[in-house]
Amino acid sequence: MSVYNGEQYLQESIESILTQTYSDFEFIIIDDCSTDNSVNIIESYDDSRIRLVRNKQNMRLPASLNKGINLAKGEYIARMDADDISMPERFAKQVFYMDTHLDVAVVGGGFQAIDESGNNLYIHHPATGKKLAKYCLIPSPMAHPTVMMRRDVIVNHNLFYDEKYSSAQDYDLWQRINRKFKIDNLPDILLRYRIQSNSISVAKRHQQQDNTYKIFNKYSPVDVSYDEVMAIMHRNYVLNPWQQALIMYRVFHTLDYTYWRNVTGYAVRYIMARLNLNKSTAV
Repeated sequence: MSVYNGEQYLQESIESILTQTYSDFEFIIIDDCSTDNSVNIIESYDDSRIRLVRNKQNMRLPASLNKGINLAKGEYIARMDADDISMPERFAKQVFYMDTHLDVAVVGGGFQAIDESGNNLYIHHPATGKKLAKYCLIPSPMAHPTVMMRRDVIVNHNLFYDEKYSSAQDYDLWQRINRKFKIDNLPDILLRYRIQSNSISVAKRHQQQDNTYKIFNKYSPVDVSYDEVMAIMHRNYVLNPWQQALIMYRVFHTLDYTYWRNVTGYAVRYIMARLNLNKSTAV
């Protein structure tokens, strides 16, 4: 867990880890030069499993996570954010899966999205198995704070976070790992994922989308434009539905159920966007 000024939700996040039904772990918490009460909250816990590391200067998330990977001693590394809540059996389910699926390097899972007050918003059901393998390029194939990774795979194959990406660094990592090893998701809800108005995905949306486009284009089997990637992701509706359907086919080269669901969903939203635009123009 990397923490930077996370005092508002930090206690709830820490306790969701300390109360896991699977209890044999070390809990590395890296404070990235917080200026609030985060360090005091961490130090208030008398639990030998907690290992607090304080950065001497602000390193930002990717570098802090790489530092944590290098410091870790365990066989597996579980990611956790300072504002989320892990479900009690998360570790137990993931450790069992990794112990029984030796060919899998990273396993994630589903999550319940919550707002800043802890109210339920929606449930995210991740792609699994062959569907995940086929559509791994669609951002993001794994929810970052739900994953558990094999440390030896990351360290021995130099599969660390690319620190040039201030956002979407996990999306890039999954693509690189997926080129060499198998990744998968559990269908279980492993986490309560908090969506905040000041989170990276909102406050730096354009930067995140730019990074996502660069990563998508880097690993895509064909060249894709920014608008084409945003259409595949359903982030904007500049392309007409036929164009979106064509680029989906060129990238994934399939006409399966997931393909048709994506292009149909895009077509519906494209029409709705045009209707709303016409209404705004009329007014």
